[in-house]
Parts: sequence; structure tokens; C-alpha cells
Amino acid sequence: MALAILLARLSYPRRVRDLEIFFGRSFGYISTIFNDVLQHLYRRYKRLLEWHPLLTQERCKAYAQILEAQGAIPRGWGCIDGTFRATCRPSKNQRIAYSGYKKRHGFKYQGIITPDGMVLSLIGPFEATFIWRYWISGMSFCPNTISEDWGIICTSNRDKR
Repeated sequence: MALAILLARLSYPRRVRDLEIFFGRSFGYISTIFNDVLQHLYRRYKRLLEWHPLLTQERCKAYAQILEAQGAIPRGWGCIDGTFRATCRPSKNQRIAYSGYKKRHGFKYQGIITPDGMVLSLIGPFEATFIWRYWISGMSFCPNTISEDWGIICTSNRDKR
């Protein structure tokens, strides 16, 4: 039941108040179970949430030199890239999946791409109506193994594919 509470709480569009009725449990019980299961999963699998082992400080310096030679900002070692993947029209929640800009149904994803084409991080899907420029990226921090002087370059709207 604990995993069901976690998955139901992470699904969209669910609120804890909705889950009270669904599971027949109190707000406090559902919140406690959700937080405990989430902490347990994080403690058990946090090693899988780290940056790729190939991303070393030496490699970041090499990436930065390549990007700087092409006119990018100094010490940037990767590019944040957003992309839209079209899908068939869904039978439910069409408004969430429809992008007025693309005039199609689909979802958005965001990743960090290095100059050699390696995808270091990929998150999503996000709603098609999601506007990138209003999002403060949680990926803008530097990994522990890399100096805080090195960062990620935010590209301007590469979502026009």
C-alpha cells in the first residue's frame, strides 16, 4: 500500500485530499507514508542519481575549451536542450498535451548535452503547454566532483525542431 500511495501522489493530477478518499486514510497518514517511502527510495538508490562517471573535471575543461572556441561563455561545459516529441491526440487531458506553438499534441523533455553529443541528463516528460523560460532549472548546479567555477550553458530556444 505504501508504494501505491507514493505512485498515486506522484501521478498527475492528484492531491493529497483526493487520496484521502481513494485510500480511506487521513491527510497526515498519507503524507507520512509518502515522505517515508520517498526517503527510503532515495537512500537506497541515491548512487544512481549521481552524474555520469565519465563527467570528470578534466573532461569538463576540454568541453569548455571546445564551446568557448565556438563563441560560448567561458567555463560552460554543456548545453541545456529542450525538445518536443509529438504524440497522437490523447482521448483524455487533451489540453495538457496540446502545444499551441507547435500546433500538435506531445510532451516536452529537457536534457544536458555535451559537445561530443553525450546526453548527461534527461528529464521529463513535461506538459506541452510548459514554457521553458519560466522554469528555473534544477539542473543548474555543479556535480560534487567539479569545481563550482564550471557550469552549464543555457541555450536560447533550441526547441524549434
